Amino acid sequence: MSPIELLGVVVSALAIALTAKRKMLCWPVGLVSVALYGWIFFDAKLYSDMLLQVAFAGMQMYGWWHWIARGKADGGKHDPIVQVQPLRRTDLLKGLVAGAVASVVLGGIMATSTDAALPWVDATLSAFSLVAQYWTARKHIASWILWTVLDCIYVGMFVFKALYPTAVLYAFFVVLAVLGWRSWQKTLNAQRANAIDGTLPAGGGHGEHDAQIGSGRDIGAWGAFASVVSTPSVLPGGAAAAATSANTALEQNDPDDVRQFGVYGEQAERDWPLMIVSEVADVLSSYRIKGTIDRLSWHSPRPFAAAALATMSTGETLFVKRHHKSLRDVQALAEEHRFIAHLAAQGIPVAQVIADRLGRSAIAIGDWTYEVYLSAPGEDIYRNVMSWEPFKRTDHAFAAGAALAQLHVAAKGYAAPARPPRLLLSSFQVIGAMDLLAAAQTWIDAQPLLSKALAHRPWREDLATVIGPWHAQLQPYLASLPALWTHGDWHASNLLWGAHHEVRSVLDFGLADQTCALYDLALAIERNTIGWLEPEPRRAVHLDQVDALLEGYTSRVPLNAQDYAALVALLPIVHTEFALSEVGYFASVLDLSDDADAAYDGYLLGHARWFSQPAGQALLAHLRGRGTLV
Repeated sequence: MSPIELLGVVVSALAIALTAKRKMLCWPVGLVSVALYGWIFFDAKLYSDMLLQVAFAGMQMYGWWHWIARGKADGGKHDPIVQVQPLRRTDLLKGLVAGAVASVVLGGIMATSTDAALPWVDATLSAFSLVAQYWTARKHIASWILWTVLDCIYVGMFVFKALYPTAVLYAFFVVLAVLGWRSWQKTLNAQRANAIDGTLPAGGGHGEHDAQIGSGRDIGAWGAFASVVSTPSVLPGGAAAAATSANTALEQNDPDDVRQFGVYGEQAERDWPLMIVSEVADVLSSYRIKGTIDRLSWHSPRPFAAAALATMSTGETLFVKRHHKSLRDVQALAEEHRFIAHLAAQGIPVAQVIADRLGRSAIAIGDWTYEVYLSAPGEDIYRNVMSWEPFKRTDHAFAAGAALAQLHVAAKGYAAPARPPRLLLSSFQVIGAMDLLAAAQTWIDAQPLLSKALAHRPWREDLATVIGPWHAQLQPYLASLPALWTHGDWHASNLLWGAHHEVRSVLDFGLADQTCALYDLALAIERNTIGWLEPEPRRAVHLDQVDALLEGYTSRVPLNAQDYAALVALLPIVHTEFALSEVGYFASVLDLSDDADAAYDGYLLGHARWFSQPAGQALLAHLRGRGTLV
């Protein structure tokens, strides 16, 4: 036992305690701790753990920076707030595989090249400690579970090496890890309940709390380990209240109510934290809204933003949507709202945007932008249906086609220019240009996040070889396609329905832009009638719904043979700009490389390539056949 070891014990215990309380001071104290233990392990010939301290120092610096950066996301006015979510399976596997590989490599080096004591055990513990430390730096609370397992093994190793004070320290670490996990899990449960129920803590709901959460379902075989992982996010300070008295609400509501649709189907984790009652109350305080929030009756499973239905004490229902400012600022939402107002004036049944006390149709709070709508009439039959899934009935397809045609007629008088290039728009600035690659270069350069995401991808070659041949077929028709503001996401889930299967309301103009009518019609076919979510051998094309959609459209707006020819040329590449936009979103906004790969390879390139396969060719031939009949 040495004075340095005793000092190391005290400093390390302080660092772990500060980490459990999520105090920023944990990082500089941790740097002192790793310096002390670097010497202690060198003296004990535990070289893997000595090297581990060097790596820990780097991770301490990264964690310190990461927490500071997240604290600044709210303008520096509030402490960082943890968002608790289940860990993605791919990230969990990557961490475990990385730890296993590093264990083998480091253990082999220590066993053959040094006089290290317990080289394989020491190397394995060191490797997985790096995984745990990385998870801690990222605020993944699953790090507590991994630390618990590792620290238990460390206790035995330090007893074997007669490092008794350190063994006692690591036994204390086990207790702290369990307490830290329990504390964060308790926060998760309380916040999950608050996301569903309207109960607020005494005092008006603006008190302090440890975490903002995105709730999700357990992911089965990964068990408790995966179900308590968190990733960081920061919400406005006024939204930091939690409902500790609302735990029973979760049991009284369908847990599917808080899931999210993702690239691969339903996912337990959410890209953006769920809205909670106190946050929505802060937003509505800027509006002339009567009554108070009774509860948040539904959370949208759609990606790209967070949205909820707020049931008021007056019985009125409001739809509140939150966007990150990197995706939509007040000006961007105003572009959409002006188009909605024009359509409403022309008699199109759109949801009504509510202006705040200052007449603004959207407001900014910290890093977030909010918009509020009156609840629109009609039944939300497709609430739980993902995009790219078919209509439930062919008469829905007919009604959707007719409603789309009516919207296009109403939009003809809207003279606003195309929206500036930004992520997550259904734009026509690339495939609508005669020079595909030059237009793509200009469009991508105007979007730094997209440019960054595509920097390592051969996008020019891919556009030229995969999109280019289809675009060449479209070029002869481009001059005959009049510019028109369109919906840009015409799927059954963006429509509300009446008792006679008619469209009662049109929702969600977030992707709207100046394109052309046939572009919007091609999108409607692509989004509603092809089973993109099914494996390719079983991918169905619902030709009856294609026909019903087109018959509904042509019941209001006729199409000629040239229109059908242009539609055939558009359909294989109509997704191009939005697919590229998703790559930018997943890679540069969410830092989800797997999802970005799926958007690029599976969506951008895969959809276009599918139209060269027999099923895709059959669909195009079917459309050509319709064109010969007009």
